Amino acid sequence: MKNIVILGSSGSIGKSVIEVVREFKNEFKIIGLAVRENIEVLIKQVKEFLPAYVAILNREAYKRILEKKDLFKGVKFLEGEEGIEEVATLKEADIVVNAIVGSSGLRYTYKALESGNDVALANKESLVMAGEILKKLAKKKRVRIIPVDSEHSAIFNLISNRKLDTIERIILTASGGPFRLWRKIDFKNIKVWQALKHPTWKMGSKITIDSATMANKGFEVIEAHYLFDIPYDKIDVVIHPQSLIHSMIETIDGEIYAQISLPDMRYPILNALSYPEILKNPFKRLELKDLKKLTFEMPDYKKFPLLSYAYEIGKKGGNLPAAFVVADDIAVKLFLKNKIKFNEIFKFIKKIVEKVKYIENPSLNDIFETEKFIYERIKTSGYNFE
Repeated sequence: MKNIVILGSSGSIGKSVIEVVREFKNEFKIIGLAVRENIEVLIKQVKEFLPAYVAILNREAYKRILEKKDLFKGVKFLEGEEGIEEVATLKEADIVVNAIVGSSGLRYTYKALESGNDVALANKESLVMAGEILKKLAKKKRVRIIPVDSEHSAIFNLISNRKLDTIERIILTASGGPFRLWRKIDFKNIKVWQALKHPTWKMGSKITIDSATMANKGFEVIEAHYLFDIPYDKIDVVIHPQSLIHSMIETIDGEIYAQISLPDMRYPILNALSYPEILKNPFKRLELKDLKKLTFEMPDYKKFPLLSYAYEIGKKGGNLPAAFVVADDIAVKLFLKNKIKFNEIFKFIKKIVEKVKYIENPSLNDIFETEKFIYERIKTSGYNFE
């Protein structure tokens, strides 16, 4: 039985991890949970699984749950960033699932790896911001970073037992989001509710907006570069609206291999938790007879400039990918609050990144300082970031 820690257990990915563990109680045991502030969901999870450790980032939420601690004998409640770090570094853990959204997830990925824990990574921002640092750390500690994203999970399985020099390219699929067929001129009229209406996946608001702008796919390009040691010119993106092929690889002999399944996050989550074993699951299966069509098209980089921008930033490297992630975090929050328009997101992000001083080989502290610099400039200069 594997001991599991879930960081971000109240979010969409975290809840899916919970569903997987519920189906496989003889295979996995939850020993640690962490959330930002959603204690309503957390309390239900604690009642069901009785983990030994529970961390809550928000101080007021932590105080509220302490009032109920007598209901959960044997559970140790922890507060703040230090509390989440303690849960992420539990020596009893066999694998830590990092499902925290945004740039804040980086420190916990680092701490989990540093403590010698394998990490099932749903927080793609970690590798985008500090891919080189995390890869070196994982190698030093002899631990694994196992992808949870459906696209990277697919590539992870497709390249297994293949020599890197036999891979011609990897092909990340993308649904195209809700605005694939919209005219660019109409992007200025996009409302928040429209951007939150993803055609395929049910996700949290941050990743849903990132999918609508295709920033999310850009992050995945950078993440794939670090996960699989693949140069950017061998990473392609193709629009596949049906979201049944989760990614592909092309080998040097011209063969293309695809991973196909229903768009259900429980599949890649189970693969990550059970790796290197494969477990039979009870989830709904894809019936080939039900496949009506599989279509593909190239992304429109003019309509979705954040995708091409990700390639540009990834190739420059240094601390710029971290700046990209932080700027995107801020831009999405502003859009969700109707402070900026959908078509202003890219310009906003680009303006922020251009103000950041480039550091070629940043330390982890340099990356955190880059994040701090951006938030301080936003606070003092406002949305114009002049």
